[in-house]
Amino acid sequence: MLKVKLHGSYTILFGSRYGKCANAQDTSSNCDNLRICVDEGTTTIDIVKSLFPEKYIVPRQSSDLVVQGLQQGACNAIVGGVARVIESNVRENGQYDGAYEIGSRLFSKDPLALVTRQDDAQWSAFVYWIVSGIMYAEERGITSASSPEMPIVNLFGYLYFRMLRDAVAAVGSYQEIYNRNLQSVLPRAGTNRQNTNSLGPQHYPLPGLGE
Repeated sequence: MLKVKLHGSYTILFGSRYGKCANAQDTSSNCDNLRICVDEGTTTIDIVKSLFPEKYIVPRQSSDLVVQGLQQGACNAIVGGVARVIESNVRENGQYDGAYEIGSRLFSKDPLALVTRQDDAQWSAFVYWIVSGIMYAEERGITSASSPEMPIVNLFGYLYFRMLRDAVAAVGSYQEIYNRNLQSVLPRAGTNRQNTNSLGPQHYPLPGLGE
């Protein structure tokens, strides 16, 4: 089993001995049985098509079917975002119980963002302030254990004065959330780090201008 090493939004997880084949883009005779499950109708499949001949690509109708393809034998490799290829997701959602490894090469890097319904402005605002709150907590060194240090706010009426305190008490700061869920899979670096630039935040650098 290879150690997990991911550095962005998209990477490839490989099952069986074909991990090294896909990671090296090797389609020689030793790797001719390589088959990669991927979501059809997505930018991900476009990336895979630019890397491998069509015979090695197995389009699937949904993300769940992509992961399940490993267990069902439809493929011996899958491609997807970090959350999609981590072991817990593959084991639980794909019911995969075989050997696996995660590729060391990054084939795409795309920023991710929260999305809320356009027709529910109040809920969108609530989500925005919760996300801002957990980031504020990290910036100030506030953790779930010290959540009473979070400010009382009057953003959504008296019933929600403690909304930021309660959020941090429940799940912690952004750093705590990241450490708990992703640090062991994707060590925090680049655009995932806290922005401490005194000149102001740059939320996402243009491609080619650094991490």
